[in-house]
Amino acid sequence: ILNNLKVGVKLICLMLIPLITLIAFSLVLVSERYRIAQESALLKHGVTLATKISLVIHELQKERGTSAGFLGSKGQDFKETLQNQRKLSDEKIKELHDFLQEFNLQTYPKNIQDSLKISLDRMGQINGIRQGVDSLNVKVGDILGYYTGTIASNIQSIVEIINISTNDQITRNLVAYVNFLNAKENAGQERAVLSNTFGADKFAAGIYNRFIALTIAQNIFLGDFKRYASSGDYQYYLKITEDKSFSEVERMRKIAMEHFIDGGFGVKATYWFGTITQKINLLKNVEDRLAKGLMEQITKIEKANFFSFWFMLSIASVVVILTFGSRLFDCA
Repeated sequence: ILNNLKVGVKLICLMLIPLITLIAFSLVLVSERYRIAQESALLKHGVTLATKISLVIHELQKERGTSAGFLGSKGQDFKETLQNQRKLSDEKIKELHDFLQEFNLQTYPKNIQDSLKISLDRMGQINGIRQGVDSLNVKVGDILGYYTGTIASNIQSIVEIINISTNDQITRNLVAYVNFLNAKENAGQERAVLSNTFGADKFAAGIYNRFIALTIAQNIFLGDFKRYASSGDYQYYLKITEDKSFSEVERMRKIAMEHFIDGGFGVKATYWFGTITQKINLLKNVEDRLAKGLMEQITKIEKANFFSFWFMLSIASVVVILTFGSRLFDCA
């Protein structure tokens, strides 16, 4: 059959194999660039969502502490502080819900959608928990369990979001960010535990062991943060630890450890709460710095990847057109 074809047609047939190969190779390169660019865009919006979630976490951490202090003092302390804190928590929860109304969650993997749903469902139970606190008809362990579990589910949502990344440097910085979040969360739990303890002037059953575990966990997470964080971020953290709230928290920790059997700490729960809150607010500054750095880094990579995608697409298109055109010219 080929012998009966014209020379031009034969040449076109012969050029199809290398041309198709070239097109296929170009499509692979371009699609890979597009995938990386899309990943960067998803991660950028995901980190924005993570910062909204972290704002909710920060307020729930404070509400946990004031709730525990209120229970420990049998309603004598933290009355006004607790009511004001609930308003702040509600504001950040509402902001998260409003943000999600405009957020295209369907473009993210199902595990992220499921994790976020669990978090939102737990936050939806908060009014019932608050009623139990107001009536003083609930154990401090149950309160700590609810808030800590809710915060943990929110942190897990952030973890699921950052698992999108396949860029080594971004992943390293994200790991540092999550470890710092966990260190700050354990500091928040410590605030709640000792707010209750100093308010009652004794440790409730099982709470001392929990307190010790929290101090150990903070050291572990901060150690991992140091391992993965950039030098600039870690130095910034070291700088904030020079604030007097850090040494004062350490002083009150030692008092709690020395008198853990019989109590009689001589520390007001409200003073402890205010001091460690000052420390945690400084930790929040570090957290915000880490998030800002991530956004800047991801935005830079996103722009570079989209430029690379359009550049590769343009080059591939020109090469294919020139190749096909030259073959047609040869055939003519």
